[in-house]
Amino acid sequence: MCIVSPIYTWANNSIAVVSSPYDDVCLVFRNYGIPCEKIKYSDLEKSEIYRKYDALFFPSGMDDQYLSNIEVQQSGKKITSVKLSDNFFELDHNKFANLFKDFINEGGSAYFSGYSFKLLNSVYNNLEFFDNFPYLGVPGRIEAQLEGDNAHCRE
Repeated sequence: MCIVSPIYTWANNSIAVVSSPYDDVCLVFRNYGIPCEKIKYSDLEKSEIYRKYDALFFPSGMDDQYLSNIEVQQSGKKITSVKLSDNFFELDHNKFANLFKDFINEGGSAYFSGYSFKLLNSVYNNLEFFDNFPYLGVPGRIEAQLEGDNAHCRE
């Protein structure tokens, strides 16, 4: 887990959660009275998303764009073809990085859970995934702090 944020009450801000086929994070938020909206993975390239929300939540199980865009044809038990769908979306990481950095520098907050760390690392390109981290797969609260060049983002 990595939080790029000052400490404040999440309920007082507009929160977007990137859709996940595995975890319904908005349902959890709503159970605690925290309003949020789901956005699509493809929305991360839209500048209006970063103007509309104060906080972005990136769950560990965000859509795998390859798995969710595969078309399989079969005849009986035999697979006849496998291809990516015609409307396949692949995130432009440079565009996302620029929009995300501006969002954070202008006071936006973000929460990255589990393997969504890879997306955060694609922005700053120098993060390490918890040196000697012994708790992978174990539930519980883990605190993380930004260091080095990233430490200036938030205190």
